[in-house]
Amino acid sequence: MEEADKELKRLHCYWLMLLLIPVNIFKVFPEYGPERTGAPLTAYNRISTTPIRSHSNVYYPDYVVVVDDTLLEAVPVAQGIREGGAIVINTKKSLEEIEKSLKRL
Repeated sequence: MEEADKELKRLHCYWLMLLLIPVNIFKVFPEYGPERTGAPLTAYNRISTTPIRSHSNVYYPDYVVVVDDTLLEAVPVAQGIREGGAIVINTKKSLEEIEKSLKRL
């Protein structure tokens, strides 16, 4: 398993632990692209206090977590994010650099 995949799964576990206190139902599922080294991985979390019946991708997220900041140049990570949502990015880039990357896509 790629190191980035391990890190992403670990991050999702931490994310869920932080949100689990008021929540009692969640679903986590990955979506893999072509099976090759370095291919982007998308993973979805649905968190609720009521039963979750949807099994589809998340098209309008409240939050987006970007583990690898090189994805900012290749994937429209902010696409569909809801008003009031947030993006958490693991990066050493400045805010100006991140904003430029997000505007390019």
